[in-house]
Amino acid sequence: MTTEKLWLVGLEFHTELGRPVRHYYVIPHIADAELARVAALRKAETPREREGRGGRDLDASPVELRLVTVDPLGVPRLSTTAQSPARSREPGGSVGDIQADEGVRTFPVQDFIDPPPHSA
Repeated sequence: MTTEKLWLVGLEFHTELGRPVRHYYVIPHIADAELARVAALRKAETPREREGRGGRDLDASPVELRLVTVDPLGVPRLSTTAQSPARSREPGGSVGDIQADEGVRTFPVQDFIDPPPHSA
């Protein structure tokens, strides 16, 4: 059985009124948290995503990283939050020692992953 890693990466910005807002990106096919963070930052800087934030820049706040796993019954689970201590815009910036797949509690999530197809 092949296990595909998915990451849920949260990046924060502030609205014109100063309210913090976090946009989340589902990043598939990435082996570790550092590469998932870099992929999410690249996605967030596309013209369409910048337009979705009203042209606002991302904050220098920590990046929220969660590993999404699917158990043998096909139920997706979301790891507890792992945050990078400092967000760097540079690929290769440090995200700290994030061990999201070792000994963390997980919680079922259904809203952002398509359910597995039912066999007839």
